[in-house]
Amino acid sequence: MNEMSIAPQVLSGNEIGALVALVNRGRLTEAEHRIGALLKRCPDAGILWKILGVSLLRQGRDALAALRRAAELMPHDAEAHANLGAALHDEGLWAESLVSLERALAIQPHNAQVLLDAADAMRALGRARDSVPLYLRALQLDPRLVEARNNLGNAFLELGRYDDAADCYRLALQIKPDDAQMHCNLGNALRLRRHLDEASASCKRAIAIDPTLGVAHNCLGLILAAQGRREAASACYRRALNLDANDVDARNNLATLLRELGKPPETRPESQ
Repeated sequence: MNEMSIAPQVLSGNEIGALVALVNRGRLTEAEHRIGALLKRCPDAGILWKILGVSLLRQGRDALAALRRAAELMPHDAEAHANLGAALHDEGLWAESLVSLERALAIQPHNAQVLLDAADAMRALGRARDSVPLYLRALQLDPRLVEARNNLGNAFLELGRYDDAADCYRLALQIKPDDAQMHCNLGNALRLRRHLDEASASCKRAIAIDPTLGVAHNCLGLILAAQGRREAASACYRRALNLDANDVDARNNLATLLRELGKPPETRPESQ
């Protein structure tokens, strides 16, 4: 979950500042009780709903109702829309998330995290091409925003721009060199460019960092299969399925490979 921010806007004097301080110090239950009492007196105070939403998020509780109420009551507050958009983003409610994030950007266009979240929502909605300018704007504002760099690579991958994708992953890994998923992403981009030895090295690096990353085992299997090493590839697919029996890609890849080898299909992954 992206951490929500709170700006100490003064709508009801020192009480609001005190609430913000409580939340920022992690005294969330106390803040929630105080907010509840204040809302009885001022039920339409949007700032109270905004602070309540952040407090609930930091407790891992459902905050959407509070965040929606804050955005409704504070239509010109970029932060209220951004907080709601980020929460919807993390729930995978992409279309609704994008509406809120675009409202936030219309008010405050130079927020790197909101640009990143909006780009993610666009890509999830099948709009990879439209997401690219937003990722680039986010990176202009914060070149070290590694998630934006990685996700831009994912967008390029979806667009078939494999060299650009690989460049993004390499730049992201300069910032976060021990990220297994990004090594795997780089391996996949290199595989699609048929740079199989480099791709294999990247996937093996991912597995060395995180042996439980099933997608890296599956990707390595695809690379080995492309190199003609089918038995080794099948072992990789089985390892991915041992980690996640519901991995559809690994199951389909294994089934295809077994057909090519003239072997009967397997009903479940074998233990390695």
